[in-house]
Amino acid sequence: MMAHTQKSLQLTGRHVILGFVSFFVVVIAVEAIFITLALSTHTGVVSKQPYRKGLHYNERIAFARTQEKLGWRETLTVSKNKRTLTLALKDQYGKPVLGLKLSGKIGRPVTMTQDRILAFSSAGKGSYSARMPEKMAGAYIADLKASDATHEGKILWRFRKRLWLKP
Repeated sequence: MMAHTQKSLQLTGRHVILGFVSFFVVVIAVEAIFITLALSTHTGVVSKQPYRKGLHYNERIAFARTQEKLGWRETLTVSKNKRTLTLALKDQYGKPVLGLKLSGKIGRPVTMTQDRILAFSSAGKGSYSARMPEKMAGAYIADLKASDATHEGKILWRFRKRLWLKP
């Protein structure tokens, strides 16, 4: 009768160290791919001059408190044909806020390449309208500022709102 010899698999130190090293090589390779993809698709810069904005952060907080004391309420609407943006401002007593000069822009939340300047004009009764640059659809952010001619163009009020314009 023939002796049947079976080779048994033995776990040696060499196998353990190779498994250990290959695990970390795979993890590091995957991480390197993710880092490369992340850095090539978005730089991470979301603001022009973030350092300077940071220096003036306390001023922005003070401005927000002052604006809150005004008690103005805003209503931002887009016409059905998506060609006109209208802002209605009322004071804390519900009366229209008149005599303001509005300026602003509208753009996509993720890029500044599609930002468009808005030219507002008074539409009466505390409402101010601006023509949209083109027929737009999707997510946008409206960034508006109001100043008063009697205060030498000093900005009295700021408003930032995310809009969803249906296609």
